[in-house]
Parts: sequence; C-alpha cells; structure tokens
Amino acid sequence: MNKIYIIILLLLSLFPSCNIEDERDECCTTSVMHYRYMLGGIDRFDELISRMHYYLFDSNGVYLGQRFPEDEDMATVRLGGLAEGKYTMIALANLKDYDTPDKDAEGGLDGFEFIMKSFFPGTSDHLSGDPLYWGASTFTMTNGNNNSFVTEMSNIHCILDIKFEWEGLPPYQDGYTFQLEGVSEAYYLDPERATKIGIYSFPEHEDRLINVRRSVNLEDMKLEIPVFTLRYRDDRIPNLRVWHNDEPITDPINLDIAFNEWGWHPDFTPVQIYGVKVKLMLDGSIEVRPNINADINDWQDGGTIG
Repeated sequence: MNKIYIIILLLLSLFPSCNIEDERDECCTTSVMHYRYMLGGIDRFDELISRMHYYLFDSNGVYLGQRFPEDEDMATVRLGGLAEGKYTMIALANLKDYDTPDKDAEGGLDGFEFIMKSFFPGTSDHLSGDPLYWGASTFTMTNGNNNSFVTEMSNIHCILDIKFEWEGLPPYQDGYTFQLEGVSEAYYLDPERATKIGIYSFPEHEDRLINVRRSVNLEDMKLEIPVFTLRYRDDRIPNLRVWHNDEPITDPINLDIAFNEWGWHPDFTPVQIYGVKVKLMLDGSIEVRPNINADINDWQDGGTIG
C-alpha cells in the first residue's frame, strides 16, 4: 500500500500546480486572443508582421496596460487573470520608425490615437513611415468558459510607388526628395469609430493634414522609391512634388485627378498600394501614368492598380 501511495505522489509531482495569478499558466485557463492577417484565404501574419504592441482597456475605456505575446508567438496573447466583464484590446504592428502611442493610451480609449511624430530632417514635414497593421477587438470574459477570441488585422498604411523621369537629362546627380502634400497625420484608435471593408476594420482619420517626404537617389537616369503614409481616402488624395534640396523641380501634381481618371477608390480598397509614373517633358509639362510594380508585399492580394 505504501508503494502505491509513493507512486501516486511521484506521478502528481510530474504535473505543475495551478497558479490562477499567473496568466501564463495553461492548466488554469485557455483564455487567449489570436491575431491573424487574412489575404486571399491565407493567413499572412507571420510573413508581413514583425513586431506587435497590445493595449488593453476595460469596459469604461480605462487603460489597464500592455499585454504581451505567448512566448515567441506574436499572434497569441493570453488573457488569464482578467475578471468577468467587457474589454477592448488594440494592437498595432510594425512600429519601427514611428513612435509608440504608449503615453496616449494612458488618457483612455476615447482619446487613444496614433500620430505620426517623426520628421524629415530640417523640415516640418514628416518622414515616410512604416508598413502599419491594426487590430481592435471588444470582447467579454466569462467564468467557466474557454474565452478564446480572434482579431482580424488590417493594413492601415498606403504605399505610393513613385517613378519620376525626364524627357531630357536630369539636372542634378543627387539631392532629390519626393514630397506628398495633404495626407493624414493621425488615427483615432477607438474601434467604435472604425469603418469596415469586409472582414477588415480601419481606424477613423483625424482632420489634420501633413506633408510627407522621402529622399530618393538617381539611378539609371530616373528616380524611383515607395513613400509610406497613413491610408488615403477618396476625399484625401495628396499632391506630389519633386524637390532638389530646397528647390522645387515641379509644381504640385494633383493626384486626385489621376486617381479619379484611373478609377482608384481608396475608400473601398483594403490594401492601398498604388504606382504612378511621372515624366517631366522638355516643354515643362507633366505626364502622369499608372505604374505597376508587382514586387511590393500585398500587391497580388489586394493592390488596386488598374
């Protein structure tokens, strides 16, 4: 009898005790939030997302702090330790050149916003930024259930792939900059203000408009580089201008006219990747055409080039 008792004790020792205070304790809870980014029926989260920040709020919009992924799996966040009730979790992905909005979260969900805060050196214009993704879910925790939820990530950046060339020879060898005038500076991150396109949700734009710049090198007698910004809207298509140091090479080029002519409608486009080819003619006129570059991520699945 003593031998059997000892064997039972040994077997029990192989299983860790349950700690309800530890959100990582798998035997106590299977409460998790899973994230995915679906395109063409395939989850491309691991392919396109390299870092995540998760912000948790209670039912009153009070900020409860950041959550953290399960080990090395950025697509899974444990929810253990949360009391019964309603919560909202906001996830932002791929923040690198842009600042994290941690301090803005402390003001509560209603005032939680993402603002572009990185500036092009020596100007009040903003830097071309990051390939941003956003996921927001409001969920309810209940006792006695496996509280497992899924949040769909959405692409919340716009890529404008710009190719600029001259009918004649370029006037300079270096010092060129692409400038986009009139793009959004910030998003409200409260999901109650978001709009949807299919399975995707997109944060509401704030009213403020800014200019965004990106340096570009002359190669093969032309300039070509993508400029990353927050998403465009049908009523918020930027102008394009090309600079050499402090000297404008072109007047503002109204891309709104081009988008309308080509049937490009950002309001209905889950993945905003556009390409324009601009040619400066010898007589000073500008020729603008669509330009397709299939090498950019997301192109085949959601790009909206005609």
